Amino acid sequence: MAASTLFTDFAVPRNLDQDTTGIVLSLAHLSGWSAERISLKLRERYDLKISATMIYTLHEQWVTSRTIEEPEIEEMKRFLSERDIELRNIGRAMSDTPGGHPIIVKFAKKWNPKNPDNKLLCKSYGPVNRARTIDYFLSKFHPTDILHELSPYEKEAVEQLGPVVSELVKSTMKLWVEALTSLFGSIDWWKRIKQEHYAELIMDHLDLFKEGWEIQYGKMSEYGTVTPQQFKDGTFIIRSTGQGSRILLGLMLTDRVTVIDKKRDWKRQEVGFIPISICDIPGDSKICPVCIDEIGVAKPDGVKEEAIRLVYCCGQIIGRACIEMWLDPNDPDILMQDAKSLRQTCPICRAMFPMSFLNKLMTDDDDLRGAEGYFLQGELDSDSETDQNDNGIEDGDGEEEGDIGLIVDVGLEIDENGNLHV
Repeated sequence: MAASTLFTDFAVPRNLDQDTTGIVLSLAHLSGWSAERISLKLRERYDLKISATMIYTLHEQWVTSRTIEEPEIEEMKRFLSERDIELRNIGRAMSDTPGGHPIIVKFAKKWNPKNPDNKLLCKSYGPVNRARTIDYFLSKFHPTDILHELSPYEKEAVEQLGPVVSELVKSTMKLWVEALTSLFGSIDWWKRIKQEHYAELIMDHLDLFKEGWEIQYGKMSEYGTVTPQQFKDGTFIIRSTGQGSRILLGLMLTDRVTVIDKKRDWKRQEVGFIPISICDIPGDSKICPVCIDEIGVAKPDGVKEEAIRLVYCCGQIIGRACIEMWLDPNDPDILMQDAKSLRQTCPICRAMFPMSFLNKLMTDDDDLRGAEGYFLQGELDSDSETDQNDNGIEDGDGEEEGDIGLIVDVGLEIDENGNLHV
């Protein structure tokens, strides 16, 4: 098959013949693929090694020396078809992509975020950078104010991607933080958020990143095929800078989730429990799970039990006197059991209470309202909807947190609307 006359007057690089040059130029003009994707396809099909940068440069030189109109496009289609290359769709010419010359960064070819060997994902980014980033944000009083910014341990890795992709990473991260802030504004501050919900939000924004990247450079290359075991382990086969950039962004967002979860956990541990007004308790939560009596109804002695919500662990509403009795080491019912494991655990989910929780609970009511009045203000009272099942939210998993001691200032605040700021 003779090469098309479209390419006969074009200077062919030394490592390419005229026919192969025609394939490269036709794919660059018709496929809508990124230069990286074309490079991989040529390597797979022809064992031809030509860089993404070279592909972009060749096409740029070719289109500037001629006018490409409908007849030329049809000729390129025929040229590819004669070589058994059929394009399902015709995309943008590479010369019309605004990203310009692709910047190629070397990423690990095979990478797993759980790999313990401290392998770098790319230059200047690995497990050490991630750990330092988490510590950096945890050290800030209100980390959500700066979560959209790169930490000092992420900047070099992102900047090496070039100005176009760097800006895309930062703008996507900002959108993700805004979405997360909106989510927090719609739920009670003490509720745990399911990891699946975090993951869904991250994946949505990684898709946005991919869309933005493809607007700049063309269709991103596919990930490499993994073995069943690699799929199970979460191993990635990275074949391009575009893919690597997407994984890098995903890891940075995941690290920010770690920061947010830790801050929210610390706040739950610090607060421990909050008082609940009887009128704000949903109808299906008015029965104390310990004594099975209705909270707020006077007992034979005329006393109405105060209700509290266990924000430290499962978020359940319980009678305060009941949990005090449950944790009382002098209670004869407890002394008859193996009390050592029960005296500091939640009667509902069996989470281990820290000493800060026990000290606060066992403080005299009057003293508590004086010394711990911050926690008893009306803005912490739950409204009538707090026990509804929010989408993607769980009331608490009941996991043991252990004795963390008395936490003082963790850099979180609750505003007048009852919203938690981290």
